[in-house]
Amino acid sequence: MPHIIVQLVHDFGRVLFMIAQLGIIHIFVQYKFIYLDNGSYKVENTSNAWPTLFSNITQDIRIYRWIPYTVLAAMGLTILALNLFADGLQKHFEKKHRTFRAHI
Repeated sequence: MPHIIVQLVHDFGRVLFMIAQLGIIHIFVQYKFIYLDNGSYKVENTSNAWPTLFSNITQDIRIYRWIPYTVLAAMGLTILALNLFADGLQKHFEKKHRTFRAHI
């Protein structure tokens, strides 16, 4: 059970990273199709997930440089915090397991 908990916390960071990557190529968690006048469709992001702010990265990097950098910093810090938390949990469970084995 401890191994599953540690892997679950690690996977939260991986999923966050994958959502950001999918946002860059315009694949969103939640979206709607908008019909345009020329007969084509446009996909619009309706998700509140902040990693999807990378969807307009090519336009934002030219005009508002702080948007991609802010999202990148927030993502990096969150992934780092999740990885450190998972490593701390793993060390805690290993120490607890060693202490339990010593009493047997």
